[in-house]
Amino acid sequence: MTKASRPHVLCDAVNLMVDPRHMLAAPCLKHRPNYLCNFGTTYNRYLPGAFGMACTSAIKRLEEFPKDHLQDIMDSMARITPETAAQVN
Repeated sequence: MTKASRPHVLCDAVNLMVDPRHMLAAPCLKHRPNYLCNFGTTYNRYLPGAFGMACTSAIKRLEEFPKDHLQDIMDSMARITPETAAQVN
C-alpha cells in the first residue's frame, strides 16, 4: 500500500460502531473538495458520531490521514467505551 493511502486499519472491527443516521449523501468529499464532484451525490457526508471506536490508534491527528474519505471518516469518529460498543452488538 502506498504511503499516501495509509492507514486503512485502525482497530478490530468488533470495536467499531456505525450509525447511518449520521450519514448523508453528498456531491463531494469534505476534505477533498472539487474532486470528482460532477456525478451527483456519490459520496457520504459523515456527521459527528457517524462512527465510533473503543480502541486506541497510533494515529492521533487528523492530518496524518490522506485528504480524502479517510479524513472525512476520522473527522466524524467518536471515542466510545467498550461497554457502549458491546451494547450496540
